Amino acid sequence: LVRPLSEVLSKSDLGEKCQKFPFFPCLIKLINAARALSVQVHPSDEYARKNEDSFGKTEMWYILEAEEGAGLYLGFKRDVTKEEVEAKIKDNTLVDLLNFIPVKPGDCYFVKSGTVHAIGAGITLCEIQQNSNLTYRLYDWGKLGMDGKPRELHIEKGLKVTNFKKFETIKFDRPLLGKCEYFATYEY
Repeated sequence: LVRPLSEVLSKSDLGEKCQKFPFFPCLIKLINAARALSVQVHPSDEYARKNEDSFGKTEMWYILEAEEGAGLYLGFKRDVTKEEVEAKIKDNTLVDLLNFIPVKPGDCYFVKSGTVHAIGAGITLCEIQQNSNLTYRLYDWGKLGMDGKPRELHIEKGLKVTNFKKFETIKFDRPLLGKCEYFATYEY
């Protein structure tokens, strides 16, 4: 029997930080990426509330399994311009601008809203994220949807929320793995 968390726990059970949200503020997902997932970006809360009547999304990834050579795409290798990114999307070479970070089990990465990112093939990870489904897909490796057509891209919106600066890894002192307004994750 699957029941919503709201039927099992009261608001007071969830702690005082949850009180300001209309729903539980985080999600935890297990993702097994047999193929590379789409290159995407998530908006900040400020942008999402103003333009989408939604919350934005910050997330983190804890690597559970990784095949030899598997990795993540996180942010840009260097500062880039909107026009440069747009041109790379059009000629299907966006990943040339992105950091490819080889990973191994136990690695952890914090992905702030505005960071262009993708999970590469051959990775199983635990994603802890702000509770939002707001995703702007910028590139999709030529994949087709269930209808046999390329899946929708959200380039205009995505470029409005993208951080074009060189990616800087956000480090936390273990056992803390990641922390933001919506969650704190510790390794035990």
